[in-house]
Order: sequence, then C-alpha cells, then structure tokens
Amino acid sequence: MNRIRSDNAKAQCNQRVKDIYRTFCIDDWHSEAYKGNQNFAELGWRDTKAKIQMVLDTRDVPSECWLLCGQFISTLQNHIALECLGWRTPFEWLFGFTPDISALIQFEFYEPVYYQKYGGSFPEDSVEAVGRFVGVAEDVGHGMTYKILTESGKVICRAVARTARKGAELSNWKADGLAPKLAPKPKPISGQKAPQAKLTL
Repeated sequence: MNRIRSDNAKAQCNQRVKDIYRTFCIDDWHSEAYKGNQNFAELGWRDTKAKIQMVLDTRDVPSECWLLCGQFISTLQNHIALECLGWRTPFEWLFGFTPDISALIQFEFYEPVYYQKYGGSFPEDSVEAVGRFVGVAEDVGHGMTYKILTESGKVICRAVARTARKGAELSNWKADGLAPKLAPKPKPISGQKAPQAKLTL
C-alpha cells in the first residue's frame, strides 16, 4: 500500500495518524469537502443504494427492510467476479479460495419461505411457520443457514427452509393462516382476467 485515500475526516488527519503514515512511508490523499464524486467509497455506496432501491421497488419489500436488503446486496457484490480483480470475486481475492454460492441462489430476497418451527404440540400445531428470506447467515450454523424475517418482525436463522411459492399442493395452509402478512400471495393465471365487481341497483 502506498497511498491512503480519505474524505478529510478529522480522525484521519491528526498528528498521530500522520506520524504513522511517515513511519511506513504511506502517502495520504484527501477529497475536497462536499465532493462525493472524488471519494471512491461514496461512488460504491451510490451504486449499492441504487440496487437496494431497485430490489425494494420490484419485490414489494417494506422500506423498514432496507438495511437487511443492503446486507444481502453487499453479500452478493462480494461474490460477483470483477474484471479489476482478474475475474475473481472480492471474497476470493481476500480469502484465497473460491466461495460457495449455493446459499445465495436458493431464494430471492423477501421470498416467502416455510421454516422449521420448534416447540409445537402434535397434531394441533404445524411444524413449519411462514416468513420471508432476507439473507444468508454467515456467522451462524453451516453454509446453508438463512436469515428469515418472522411475522413479529424478528430476524431468525434457520437451516431448514423451503420456498412457499411452489403451488397449492405444497402449501402449508396452517402456517399461512398464522402469518397472513408474510404468506405468499396467489398469482393470477396468465390470460385470465381479474374478476370484475358487479354493480347492482
């Protein structure tokens, strides 16, 4: 490393930091105040924000989930090969091995999923509950452990999960009834018109 670029933050401009730079022969460069286009981190954040907004808009995700979406987008970006890294992923460049992307391709962000529920009584309670997929749990369980948003708004980690979009024959009606806000919404059959309300006088 021969140069550190920063946004002229006071924590990076004090005398102690300058002494460290001199000791290790590191040059420092600061962007102008209020000129975000000169700061590469700001440019990266701009692109990430645009992707977050696209996912929130196209997947009908509540705005309260923007941070979870941002974490998921960042995880995806760390697993996408870049030309500037010799067509390696940032993860591979940092850790030295090719990452397994299996967990990232199982579900779409905010997709309705059924996850294993613990502590129910047989046969009254379902062994599954419905939630929404909001990411991969990188620091809990094994590599195929997912973050799931529950009906109460809590994020839990579960390794046993399946999509709730496969159709009526695989739906868990009991779990859907317990979490109506997160349950999958039926899609209209293509070519079929929506029912029209009849006006009676």
